[in-house]
Amino acid sequence: MRLRFLVLILVVILGVSVISFLLHSAIYFVRDVSIKDVISEPQSLDGDRVRLRGYVVEASGYMFGPKYALRNFEDKAEIALCGKGGPKNVNLEPYVSFIFDGENYTKIRDIIVIIVGIVHNIGLATDSPPVCLDVEEIEPSTTT
Repeated sequence: MRLRFLVLILVVILGVSVISFLLHSAIYFVRDVSIKDVISEPQSLDGDRVRLRGYVVEASGYMFGPKYALRNFEDKAEIALCGKGGPKNVNLEPYVSFIFDGENYTKIRDIIVIIVGIVHNIGLATDSPPVCLDVEEIEPSTTT
């Protein structure tokens, strides 16, 4: 009888551990993707936490769109960084590498960044990329 009780307790502890691990992984899991991947299939990544690499662009050329975007110039892919004034909890100003005036990109410094955030598919927009990234973290990339 005592052995059954110990086995039952071990099974319950193991079950709680597995469920806790799965919940933690689901909440904090970050996928490494490219901006092009996000733009090409925004529905499949909507709500996902991702890690993207690119240049921060101050988009002064957008009248109603985002103030900042993340751009990969090789793929010519761009994703908006959420919020009209930019993300609320992350200061992007020190990482701005380009200014977009509506027609041209002007390079002001050369900082490639890694940004972690949640993808939001906003659909067609007249003055913005169709996908937005709710920025949680930003850091300079150590690789070029």
